[in-house]
Amino acid sequence: MDRSGLRLVEPLIEWTGAQVCAQRGELAAARAHADPAGVADPALTLMHLPGVLARMHVAAAEDDLEGVITLGRPLLTRLDEPTPDLGLLPWPDPYTDALITLGRLDEATDVLDRWKPQLLGFGSRSAAARVLALRARVLAGTGAVDQADAAFTEATDLAQALGRPLLVAGTSEAHGRALRRAGRRREAEPRLRRAQEVYQALGAVPALARVERELRAGRLQSVPVGQAAGAPIATELTAQEQAVAELVVSGLINKEVATQLFVSPKTVQYHLTRVYQKLQVRGRAELASRLR
Repeated sequence: MDRSGLRLVEPLIEWTGAQVCAQRGELAAARAHADPAGVADPALTLMHLPGVLARMHVAAAEDDLEGVITLGRPLLTRLDEPTPDLGLLPWPDPYTDALITLGRLDEATDVLDRWKPQLLGFGSRSAAARVLALRARVLAGTGAVDQADAAFTEATDLAQALGRPLLVAGTSEAHGRALRRAGRRREAEPRLRRAQEVYQALGAVPALARVERELRAGRLQSVPVGQAAGAPIATELTAQEQAVAELVVSGLINKEVATQLFVSPKTVQYHLTRVYQKLQVRGRAELASRLR
């Protein structure tokens, strides 16, 4: 973009950067992407909406749900416009997600109902899977657990067929949470485990921490991925954990390890904490001794 001078695509690029970094838990980097994204003239849809989306993702990562809603509210009037390009940009996703999380289910339903005609016109199966998952969350919030169960399953299957692992994980997590809160713990566990596995593979650190809290809240022991529940705690490290452990033992501080692995210091600390837990050590000196 810089070499070509095509500033038109800048908001799209920065939105993507903001979203990826927010999913990793790298908030400073996410903010750095969101700031240059700008909020162009609302008439320039394909420049305006990505800039807003970038800011919405950062606000969501900071748990500022009211901030997400404030950013998205001015866009609501566009749901009634017959503009097919709106189907390309999923700004209602974080907006509706924030409404559902805050328990504002009627507002969330209104957004989804008004968004549907645009999605049908665009014909996006990915968007259809996202909307189905959001509707399932609304149903779960109203207590219609059986209907939600069916909708979650359909959305997960569609996301899996489309090769969208993050959508699979998010839908599985929401499905497991709904089942757990309905007292169906045995059915909840495999959904939460599936989300845990995908989040770990993708490096989605905040989401992984969230689903592991859900497992603990349901008294479902949060075991390392690939290990059967009820088995002893594994001492085998993932490739990323092994890399972090080796660099730490070599004498590097977290910031230096982060530079070596091209991740954030927060991600390094997360992996290091997991290493300590798995190897049952209390610090760097014990870690060095244990690895030797």
